Amino acid sequence: MKDRFSRLLAACELLARDETAALADRNFTALCRTQKVKSALLADLATDAGCASRDSRARLERLLEANGKNSQLLSTMKAAAGQRLCKVRAAGKKLKTLRAAYTQGGMPPAFSAHG
Repeated sequence: MKDRFSRLLAACELLARDETAALADRNFTALCRTQKVKSALLADLATDAGCASRDSRARLERLLEANGKNSQLLSTMKAAAGQRLCKVRAAGKKLKTLRAAYTQGGMPPAFSAHG
């Protein structure tokens, strides 16, 4: 049981490093894949945590800290992306308004036959 826990913990540590790298690279495809596998392994770790050695529990605590940092970074990235999306949508609405103002009557004012 301790060997299984150690193997799961080592695999999660590697996945946490991969997750950190994917976040830094903004590689969200890799991030999703990594998180999917890691969440399954973390669930297994939680069930086996009672048999962990003191060293393994310390490693698990560091892993959970890293997981929390990655989660916070992802939340920050999501919030920033949401703000950028709002700005893009607002700019799109302004462009739509300008387009309507400049194309009333079918042609932009600079190209109208009257002037």
